Amino acid sequence: MLGIAPTNNRWRLADLSELGDCWSLRPLLSHRGSLASNNVVGARDVRVSSVVSDKGMPADQLPRPGPNDRGLAVAGARVIAQETVEAWTAFLAVAGSVDIDAPARVKKTSTRAVITKVGSWPESRQLPEILADARAGSTTLIDQDKIDDRTVAANSHRPKDELIAAVARSRDSLVDWLAGTTPDLPRFEEFALRSAASPLGPLPLITYLHAGAFQLAISARDIEPDFDRIPDSLLTAGLRALVDTTGALASRMEISSDFAVVTPSTSVFTATSQQSWITQNVEASLGREVAGVEGNIGVVLDVGAGRINPLRGIGGRQVSIRNLPALLRLAPIANANPGLPGGPLLRKTASWLAFTNNNSKGSR
Repeated sequence: MLGIAPTNNRWRLADLSELGDCWSLRPLLSHRGSLASNNVVGARDVRVSSVVSDKGMPADQLPRPGPNDRGLAVAGARVIAQETVEAWTAFLAVAGSVDIDAPARVKKTSTRAVITKVGSWPESRQLPEILADARAGSTTLIDQDKIDDRTVAANSHRPKDELIAAVARSRDSLVDWLAGTTPDLPRFEEFALRSAASPLGPLPLITYLHAGAFQLAISARDIEPDFDRIPDSLLTAGLRALVDTTGALASRMEISSDFAVVTPSTSVFTATSQQSWITQNVEASLGREVAGVEGNIGVVLDVGAGRINPLRGIGGRQVSIRNLPALLRLAPIANANPGLPGGPLLRKTASWLAFTNNNSKGSR
């Protein structure tokens, strides 16, 4: 079973206003310390044109969270559980077609290790254990790196068919739970929204399980050199998981915010308030007052996994940021949750702004 993995200011600009309300960053986020672009083999640059404009959907027309809303689960916990199952199936197709002995995209990481981490093994954290923690009310922070390390050490040497079978077991455990064929486990409807322990602290159980789609999407891009062979459905599920998890953490910290990730294929928006949030797909065109990130979906996900340093290539138009001050309302969750997908962007940008402001004051 997989979990969410934790993931020289020598220059400055005189004033943030010089950047205007749209400026570009090279990709955003972090997975297991593989932070900068020089850790990634064959990283690609992709330029995109803006899809955020004055004429796009204004903020007052976007969905607002109700007091009991829990992100994507508003559409039904089974709906996003099924999307998670489909993400597993898509990843299985990718994993089954790659050279198991080839190096992965991240330096010093093997394809074997990437696949092993998401499999179901005695050394990994399985669905029954996750459910047992939820039943007991445990919200202990999970050390996913430690789990991954022991799992890889014990199993990555196994034949390809055993590694693929372990990934299938991870998927099938969720399938069986949804089907109610595991009498020793509590019913899905009773526990889908229960708080569960995760590497990011307590999250609704279905939010935590669905967050695995992000890791699966990144893992697929790590082991498949031809990105065009990765199913679009897997990338879409990964993006939705990225945005929904961010909304969940903002809500947990009682941060009210609006945030969207806009890509040519899929755009996802989350609005958060105290203890609730809503996450939905939205039309691709958004008004410029809506905070967000835009770029090609694969690039945004790569940034989300820390595969490229978020502050490199300003002006490169790989990823564009809109309404930066509003976006930075989310910065506290990055500091409080080191494993947050997207955290490095927020942390580094906030640090850079502080650096810029201090130096601007000193030069006056």
